[in-house]
Order: sequence, then C-alpha cells, then structure tokens
Amino acid sequence: MDERRMGVEQDRFQELVLQQLQSLAEGQKNIQEDVTALKGDVSALKEGVSVLKEDVSVLKEDVSVLKEDVSVLKEDVVVLKQDVSTLQQDVAGLQKDMGNLHAKVDKLDLRVTDLEMRLETDVIERVRVLFDAHSVHMDYFQSIRDSQARIEEGVEVLRRRSVEHEFRFKDYERELRLLRAERK
Repeated sequence: MDERRMGVEQDRFQELVLQQLQSLAEGQKNIQEDVTALKGDVSALKEGVSVLKEDVSVLKEDVSVLKEDVSVLKEDVVVLKQDVSTLQQDVAGLQKDMGNLHAKVDKLDLRVTDLEMRLETDVIERVRVLFDAHSVHMDYFQSIRDSQARIEEGVEVLRRRSVEHEFRFKDYERELRLLRAERK
C-alpha cells in the first residue's frame, strides 16, 4: 500500500507538475504575447517620443520667435510710452493755449460789447442830429414858403397898384391931352 500510495501520489504529483507546466507554458505564452505587445507599445512609444522631440524642437523654435516678438513688442511699448508722454505734453500745451484763447475771446467779447454800445449811442445820436437837422430844415423851408407867400402877396398888391396907377396915369394923360386940346 505504501507503494501504491506512493505511485498514486507520484501520479498526482506528476499531474500537478504537468498542470503547473501547462499553466507555466500558458503563462509563458501570455508573457510572450505581452512582451510582443509591450515591444509594439515600446516601439509606438519610441515613435511618440521622437514625434514629441520634434514637437519640442518646433516649440523651442516657436518660443524663440515668441521671445523675439515679445522683445519687439517691449520696444514698441517703450516707443508708445514715449509717444503718450509727448501727446500728454502736447495736450497740456493745447489746454494752455485754449485757456489763453478763452481769455482773448473774453476780452474781444468785452471790446465788441463796448463797440456795440458806442455804435448804438453814436448811431442814436447821429439819427437824433439828422432828425433835428431835418426839423430845422423843414422849419426853414416853411419859413421860406411863408416869406415867399408874403412876397407873392406883396408883388400881387404892387402889381394891382401898378395896374391901377397905370390906368390912372392913362386917365390923367388923356385928361391932360383933352385939357391941352381945349386950351389950344
């Protein structure tokens, strides 16, 4: 029994060993498949790494271009700051000039107002003088008309008297001729 037991145990042991060997063979096969897959993954990773290296070199070039652009932009900012400073000075100068212009305009407004007042006063005075002169002339013309009317009346009176005197003179002359003719 011992031998049989030993034989059974050996058989069992061999089966276990065979199972283990099969299991190891399957594991080895799986490992080889995994190794093959890993080799593919490693090769893909190597390709990815080389692509990444290329991308990194492109990025480095882009970074250097960006650095150049940034330095140009910094220079432009400095120029713009100088331009802004100049513009601020110009604006301050313009504001000062505007203040001076406002003062001059105010002075001119005062002068214009003064001139307007003078002109109004002068024009009113001249109109008054012209009106007074017109009134004086009209009065003078009226007095001349009145004098003319009196002179015309006097002339008319003198004309009538002259006509009367002429008739009388002719009457006297006729009477004198008659008297002289009677005396002869």
